[in-house]
Amino acid sequence: MGAQVSQQPLTAVWLRANFGGNTVPMGTQCGRCCGVGGQTAVVDMRDGAAAGRKHPVQLAASEVFSLGGIVAAFHTSILVAGSEFLFADTGILRHNGASSHEGGPTEVVDFGLSCHDGDDMARALRPYFEPGSYDPIFKNCNMFSDCGLYFLVGFRLASRYSALERLGQKASAEIIKKLVDGSYTPNPLSEGFSADNVVASLDRFGE
Repeated sequence: MGAQVSQQPLTAVWLRANFGGNTVPMGTQCGRCCGVGGQTAVVDMRDGAAAGRKHPVQLAASEVFSLGGIVAAFHTSILVAGSEFLFADTGILRHNGASSHEGGPTEVVDFGLSCHDGDDMARALRPYFEPGSYDPIFKNCNMFSDCGLYFLVGFRLASRYSALERLGQKASAEIIKKLVDGSYTPNPLSEGFSADNVVASLDRFGE
């Protein structure tokens, strides 16, 4: 299935309702690092008039499979100015276009512009997403997208994209094996990983 660009109104209010995080202060670059506090408003995220905001950010998502139509597994990545960034067993990867989504992503959500580029994001997240630390349940592509979106635009990944792994984190090892792969064993390098802790540390990035 080809990419379907979201037709939702790309305002700070809509993004907050669907993705959490910060509203975007009027006239500033992004909600996380460039805001100056005070006035918030319904801001069209596609408006690049604010100085410093020049790197377009998109979330690409593809449904991998669904369990009885109740909960689905997703693969997500982040597009910054057309370059794709994602997390895999070999670490943070960069591709031209959304090539990790076979046949193209089924969803593309536009987050507007960021004052950071993709290299800034990769540099900030590399200490937390090291090669060999990938785990399909405890530290996967969706957790990278969650942290990456926060770094770039101050929003968190919508919970529906990571619903299956959050369910798996509460399940026994035997149930996880049935859901994911009969040969699955937790990666010890992912033990103790927390996207919330990474997000908290990102507020101090560059200080």
